[in-house]
Amino acid sequence: FFFGMAGVPHHAHTSGKTSCSRIVNFKFSAPIVVVVLLGLVWYNGFLFLEPSGQVVPVSHASLTITVNEHHHHHHHINKGFNDQVHRDGPQLPKRKHATPSPTPMKSEEPQTPPLGVTTQEAPSNSHHLEGTNVDTSTRSTSVSALSLAGFDGLEPDEVLRRLEDHQEITFLSIGDWGRNSPPKTMLADAMAQWSERENAAFILSCGDSFYSSPTHKNHGIASVHDPYIKECFEDVFHHPALQRQKWFISIGNHDYPPHAPTTNIQAQVAYTKLSKRWYLPAPYYTYKVKAKGWSVEIFVLDHYDPKEYNSINTANPYPVQFPWLEQKLKASTADWKIMLCHRPFYSSGSWHGTYPLWKKAIYPILMKYKVQVYFAGDDHILEALKDSAGFVHIVSGAGSHMHGFGRTDRNSLFKFNKHGFTLHKMNHTHMHTKLIDFNGKVLYEFDITRDGLRSKV
Repeated sequence: FFFGMAGVPHHAHTSGKTSCSRIVNFKFSAPIVVVVLLGLVWYNGFLFLEPSGQVVPVSHASLTITVNEHHHHHHHINKGFNDQVHRDGPQLPKRKHATPSPTPMKSEEPQTPPLGVTTQEAPSNSHHLEGTNVDTSTRSTSVSALSLAGFDGLEPDEVLRRLEDHQEITFLSIGDWGRNSPPKTMLADAMAQWSERENAAFILSCGDSFYSSPTHKNHGIASVHDPYIKECFEDVFHHPALQRQKWFISIGNHDYPPHAPTTNIQAQVAYTKLSKRWYLPAPYYTYKVKAKGWSVEIFVLDHYDPKEYNSINTANPYPVQFPWLEQKLKASTADWKIMLCHRPFYSSGSWHGTYPLWKKAIYPILMKYKVQVYFAGDDHILEALKDSAGFVHIVSGAGSHMHGFGRTDRNSLFKFNKHGFTLHKMNHTHMHTKLIDFNGKVLYEFDITRDGLRSKV
């Protein structure tokens, strides 16, 4: 419209014409049009659109700094780590396999800011929200970049054993990946690229591993010989970098009736004995990973256990799992304690969202024993949250088909509703987290300290 007005010759305007010609007679010049358009571009830089078309203002008090191809602004959070942040993801030699490769990534020279640099290149369906800023008052000591390249070709148990000689541990999280699609294939490839580059040692799988599909009538699996295990898991996450990692599995609601009327939870448990990487020894369990001079322990709960699920709104919720959990947490000597459970209690997802009853039941236990991070899926989004007590909650449910956003949780730091996963690098005192999309691009990253929890919200 503006360019049309700018291009009308002045001699074509007459005072006797219609109101339209009088509008044109304002004599818009090309410089004015450029200024107007630049103003619109500047204004649009402060807005993002919800999938529904709702305009959401972006808070510039959040941790993320917008990065474009011409201007890179670095916000230093944790100078103690050393890492090469390549915003378009790592590049690997082309592999010979049947699955398609992701969209080619930009080639640029790797940069070497500290690991704690917060960067962001936000697509239209990602949202920056004002959250509690990461505490940066405590800096970690320098951590050398220890290469785990010698892990190539090793089995998962041996990889975990050799971590005892290293000061860092890197791992991924992904959830709700139980249905195949082209984006899921791309996601698996991106996970493999980042795993190979960062030498990831294990994966947290946040539940709902097997949905129904055109080739698989029911949710879940019927037996250890169910062909859907191969179709949905083994043939998709087949890259050697994903084969050498232990997959710590959690049970989701689609593994139980009524979603999965013919499923067999024990089949998923039994598959642990047939697979070198699938690890689900029981519906709820713990696993301790040791590094050089420190350790992290993973505590896995079965939120949707039908024998306990209906007890959540009683005076004695989860009468079997909660006493077991408290006993395990009390006895733990790990420096880091991580909870893995399919159901989130903080979430901005439209399907489940924040769940006050579950928070009321589980949160006091987590705070009492200083659990630092909670991993969940269930809502098919990717989100990082951090409450006023410093407790970090990751929703990593973006592995298969996606959900939209509902009411934004007040603790949200960043949310994204396309396929993606998270990557975490830990040492004795700090953990650095990246949220990564299915093209391998870093969307958001932040740091936490091991002792950053306060007593109460």
